[in-house]
Amino acid sequence: MLASINSLVPWCTYTKPEVAHVGAVRRDLDAASTPCKALRFDFADLDRGKTDAVLDAQDVPALDGYAELLVDPKSGQILGGTIVGKDAGEQLAPIALAMNQRIGLGSLGTLVLPYPTRSEYLRRLADAWNRTRLTPRAAGLLRWWLGRTR
Repeated sequence: MLASINSLVPWCTYTKPEVAHVGAVRRDLDAASTPCKALRFDFADLDRGKTDAVLDAQDVPALDGYAELLVDPKSGQILGGTIVGKDAGEQLAPIALAMNQRIGLGSLGTLVLPYPTRSEYLRRLADAWNRTRLTPRAAGLLRWWLGRTR
């Protein structure tokens, strides 16, 4: 029980760039034979990072870094999360909350946030996870339906 409680305690190293983590790491999940899907999003693809890079050239490069989540491939529950980059400690908060309250990545991806923000990585990772769940049959039906509605 104590190990599961400790895994929900987030930490952050305040370096440039910051490094923040909560939950399990891949090595431990592999050792326990726990299946997981690793999803990664590079901050270079964030629109907010691009605007920050232009406006804040003296600060930590806003385009540097990434967010990586380890997700249960069946339920979408977040097993662990690592963020490296500008304000990583603040960006980890919704991941820690989702893990504590057992909110899956699919549900977290429905959260409406201002645009552009650094927290857009949540929606992008949720979209990536949802794409892994799309079976070939469902993809075919979706293509057929979209073709008929045009």
